[in-house]
Amino acid sequence: MSAAGQSPGPGHRPLAGRDLSCKPGWTEQPSLLLLVTALSFLSRFYRLAEPGHVCWDETHFGKMGSYYINQTFFFDVHPPLGKMLIGLAGYLTGYDGTFPFKKPGDKYEQHNYYGMRAILDVLLFLSISYWIQS
Repeated sequence: MSAAGQSPGPGHRPLAGRDLSCKPGWTEQPSLLLLVTALSFLSRFYRLAEPGHVCWDETHFGKMGSYYINQTFFFDVHPPLGKMLIGLAGYLTGYDGTFPFKKPGDKYEQHNYYGMRAILDVLLFLSISYWIQS
């Protein structure tokens, strides 16, 4: 019986005991896996440097990444791993932590911000690739 007190119908089959895996599997078609992985990579990195100004979340995460680069104490109620990775990416790609990240729309001008955007896309790309293969 369903929640409304009615039987599900004559063609209903319960999920228990059914094979719910997708057919055919990704591992059986490596060319399809390669195509989806390549499209994922290209769509993530296409025009990554645009716009050349602060976007919404970069206001917060870029600022906190700068705090980590400059070894400045700050308090945030959220777990630090994402901001630490952004700070590490900025540090490894030559960002010096001097951009103020005051508000969305501020121009980056001579500051190197590409690495901080790229690390997020690399992690997303890797997670998509892992999800597809599993």
